[in-house]
Amino acid sequence: MGVGYVAVPTRRRALRLADRDSEVRFVTREVGELDAVAMTTELGQALVTTPEQTVLDLARADPRAGDLDAQEAIDALWPECDPAVLEEIAGRQRMRATYARVAASR
Repeated sequence: MGVGYVAVPTRRRALRLADRDSEVRFVTREVGELDAVAMTTELGQALVTTPEQTVLDLARADPRAGDLDAQEAIDALWPECDPAVLEEIAGRQRMRATYARVAASR
């Protein structure tokens, strides 16, 4: 099953898609605090988190806990990440321990 995540300011239930075996899960976040860029998609403009923000979000739920999909995504995104940007986001979003853990595993 495919899963997509959307950051929202208030709690919402997941939505199952009618045309495929997929769902959209909503994660409560302070959306304005995310490091994101505007991207044009087939559905229009959307904010998409940067590789650095995505790595930190995926690493927040300790990838050593066995989430192989998250670990694969972190491994794929890591080469695109700027260490200074990772550190800045981690400091601003109180994710320094998360950054230290993921950086130490490199």
